[in-house]
Amino acid sequence: MVRIYCHNMSGVPSEYVTLLHTNKGDYPGVKNFGCNGEEPMTGPKVGVTNFSRVKVNVENMTVIRKDYEFTSSSGQPNPYGEGLDCYNRHSENVQSACGPKGTFLIDTRGTGLLINTNIQWQYKNGKSWGIARRFHNGTVIEILGGGPCGGVKPAGDLQFVINTNEDLDAQSAASC
Repeated sequence: MVRIYCHNMSGVPSEYVTLLHTNKGDYPGVKNFGCNGEEPMTGPKVGVTNFSRVKVNVENMTVIRKDYEFTSSSGQPNPYGEGLDCYNRHSENVQSACGPKGTFLIDTRGTGLLINTNIQWQYKNGKSWGIARRFHNGTVIEILGGGPCGGVKPAGDLQFVINTNEDLDAQSAASC
């Protein structure tokens, strides 16, 4: 059993997974090229994006990462599951001495789901660096990434799978 939130049932329905814990990306508004000191930076991607629900394709349970219906953001929203910044350059995908500072936190605890453990993250460009670490039986993923307006993003679709370590109350689930 998993809980799916049905949105816009009187129009064009769509399905979402309600996130019970913080799921957010932080694209910091600072840069430090050459590790010579931080400077403020502005731009459309700078800011924090908080997701309270993520849209899913219920046929294959893939996350629609650029749906912002249930987000709050400062600046332009950034895609779900990407660790990005413009903080520093990383040479040939090797982490520089300072940075990165772009983060994303995925937390699916309490949903009955987790992101497929076969999903990998890839560098956005040759001057990016990043890492994704899993905790709490795979339900929490901490992503750190960045580059000269780069970082890490999922190498394929983010797909939810059943979390066999959680047993949701059947009475609290409903059908669309």
